[in-house]
Amino acid sequence: MLNADKVIEIMKKFTGIKSDSELAKRLKRGKSAVSIWRKRQRVPMNVIKRFCDTEGISLKEFDDIDQINKIGEKSLKYNSDLQAVMELIGRIRSNPSKLQRLRGYLENISEED
Repeated sequence: MLNADKVIEIMKKFTGIKSDSELAKRLKRGKSAVSIWRKRQRVPMNVIKRFCDTEGISLKEFDDIDQINKIGEKSLKYNSDLQAVMELIGRIRSNPSKLQRLRGYLENISEED
């Protein structure tokens, strides 16, 4: 299992929480729980299991921090790509010929998949 710092990092990343005290509150633990886990370099397994159940992830996903980071990076790239496409569509919306070229391009891409 991962050390306490990595476990806490994963929990924060999944929940978008910034502080240890916020995480303790979300986990329904005392304010000092997270700092105790850091000192002991161990997060109780029942806390990890409950967190996984609550967040809808498996223990395997939780244990594989590299995979989780890759998923997060892909998600960020996808979101930024999607935003760029939406901005492009907004700019060319008023130009029918450019819009038609974009449609053709997107149809070609979807046929490749």
